[in-house]
Amino acid sequence: MEINSEGMANGGMEFTPTILGLGNEYELFWTFDNGTTSTEQIPLVFFLDNSIYEITLVVTNGSIEVTTSIFVTIINAPSIGLDEFSTSKNIVKTSYYDVMGRSVSFLNLMFNHIYIQKIEYNDGSVEHYKMLKH
Repeated sequence: MEINSEGMANGGMEFTPTILGLGNEYELFWTFDNGTTSTEQIPLVFFLDNSIYEITLVVTNGSIEVTTSIFVTIINAPSIGLDEFSTSKNIVKTSYYDVMGRSVSFLNLMFNHIYIQKIEYNDGSVEHYKMLKH
């Protein structure tokens, strides 16, 4: 069993399991080191602080229970409070660039490469994030 992860802007991470040998009927239970849990197949989790987090996945098919963990490093957590998430600031455009500054389509991002994510908002502000495609 394996956990794959993909980093996104503002401390977001998407986790995808690879599960072999347990058949098609199984239950998942994710534990994230930020106090949240999930039973979704592919959860999207937001971390509010830059840190190292342990992600644990328990999978059971009723007869067998398998547990695995990975550690992820968050370097782009938002520096705003939870009450500020309710603002009317909306993303207008998201662009990606390789380390040489060349524009890259999201669909062409390669695993284990570093990219710069540029986010443009409806209020005219722009943010840049360094991201590693997992």
